[in-house]
Amino acid sequence: MTTRPSHRSSRRRLAAAAIALAGLADQVSAIFRSTMLLALTPDRLQGRVRGIEFMQVASAPSLGNLEAGAVASLTSIRFSVASGGLLCVAGTLLSAAAVPALLRYDARSRAASA
Repeated sequence: MTTRPSHRSSRRRLAAAAIALAGLADQVSAIFRSTMLLALTPDRLQGRVRGIEFMQVASAPSLGNLEAGAVASLTSIRFSVASGGLLCVAGTLLSAAAVPALLRYDARSRAASA
């Protein structure tokens, strides 16, 4: 006799898969970001740039949690999560529009010209 997983159980699995996928995407973006920083930053500025990157990486989650909590307390948890996700997508699109060179970056072309 087989049992069907409950609706709640399947939602938990879906949520766990989404979190795992988001973590994977975050790791990939971190690798790309570090590779570009190492390749594009002059040696004399490596320490300063790495320090700034570390401050951003260390503080961004806490600031995001503060923002999410503030929005959730003023509205609802669902609105906070949805608006935060939409704002992340909008910020990414605005960054790409403001700095189109990021979209065109190709480490292979930099290596060939070096």
